[in-house]
Amino acid sequence: IHTERVIEPSSSKGAALLEGWKLLFQNPSLRTVTCMDLIETFAGTIWIGAITMAYVTTVLHKGEEWWGYINTSYYVGTLIGGILAWKMSTYIQNNLIRSMALGSLMFSILTF
Repeated sequence: IHTERVIEPSSSKGAALLEGWKLLFQNPSLRTVTCMDLIETFAGTIWIGAITMAYVTTVLHKGEEWWGYINTSYYVGTLIGGILAWKMSTYIQNNLIRSMALGSLMFSILTF
């Protein structure tokens, strides 16, 4: 995303976070992509919860506690993945196409 103004490096993490939020609300394209990503994430998590419940009850013949175990594992994995992406953000930023391709490949493999 290209901006017309030069952003000075922030003196603190809080200032950098605030600059990011300002950029998000000032740039319509970035805001649109972010909203699309949020909607996709919410829909995906709701969908996976419903499908998992049906799988647990009809295929595994287990109760709601197993649904909770599986959902907990899913969300813990999501948090760990987010932390890893955050830690690897410099590499990801410098290798966007490779990172996107690898992410898509890993997602498709782990889905099955």
